[in-house]
Amino acid sequence: MKKTPVHVLFFSSLLFIALWLLPACSGAKKAGRGNTAAVSSEALLLEQKLIANELQPRWFGAKAKVVAGFGNQQQSFGADIRLKTDSLIWMSVYATIGIKIEVARALITPDSVKVLDKFNKRYYAKGIGYLESVVGYPLDFSTLQQIVLGTKLPVKANRPEIEKQPEGGFCLKDRSDNLKFMVYIEPQNYTITRLMVVDSVNQRHLGVDLSNYQPVGNKPFAHKRLVRFSSAEVYEADIELSKIKVNEPMDFPFSVSDRYEVIH
Repeated sequence: MKKTPVHVLFFSSLLFIALWLLPACSGAKKAGRGNTAAVSSEALLLEQKLIANELQPRWFGAKAKVVAGFGNQQQSFGADIRLKTDSLIWMSVYATIGIKIEVARALITPDSVKVLDKFNKRYYAKGIGYLESVVGYPLDFSTLQQIVLGTKLPVKANRPEIEKQPEGGFCLKDRSDNLKFMVYIEPQNYTITRLMVVDSVNQRHLGVDLSNYQPVGNKPFAHKRLVRFSSAEVYEADIELSKIKVNEPMDFPFSVSDRYEVIH
C-alpha cells in the first residue's frame, strides 16, 4: 500500500484541525423568499448571536488527538497548534505510539509556508498558495486564521434563509457563487451542531459535526469534531481538543538543520 507523504499528511491534518471552530459562513444581507424562509431581520439576529460566540484572542494554543482516514489509510496522531493573530500559525504533528515522536512541524505566515518533514529529513519552503495545492481546498493565511479562531469565513452572503428543524433547532442556509452553506444551530445557547459546505461545480463537500461544548475565554468552544471532506478522495477525521490556552504569549520554535534536503 502506498503511504501518504508526510507533508501531505501534515496539511490534510492541518485542514481537519483548522476546522475546529468553523461557525457561520456568511454575513446576512437579504433573506430569501418562500414558505420556509425567515425575514432578513431574523437571519441577521441569528447571525449576530453566532458572532457573539466567536473566540477572538490575540494568542491561541491547543492540543489535539486525531484519528484520520485518507483513502484506504487510517492514521492516529497528535498535534499542537499555536497562533498569534495576523502574524504566525505554528503546528507540530507527532505520532502517538506510547511516546511522543514529532514527525512534522510548520510555520505559516501571511505569505509563506515552511514545513519540516522530520521523518524524511526534508524542508519545504513555499509560498502561501502551497496550502491549497496540497489539500485541494482554498486556504490562505487569513482564511486559515479565521477558521482556527472561529470567526466568519470571508464569504459574501447572497440570500440567507432560516429553516426551523423538526427537533427544534435552526438551519441557516446561504449561497455564494457555486457554494452552498448550511449551519445547524442549537437554539438554547446558539452553538453550532453541524456545518455543511457543498461546492457543486468542483464536486467538493465538507461536513463537520460539533459537540462537547465547554467555555474557553468566556465563549462556548466545541472540543469534539467529526469531519468529512470529499474531493478527489475522501478524508475523514475524529478530533478531540484539550489544554486550550488563550491570550498567553507563546513561542514558535522553528529551525532547519543543514542535514535537511531543501525543497522550494
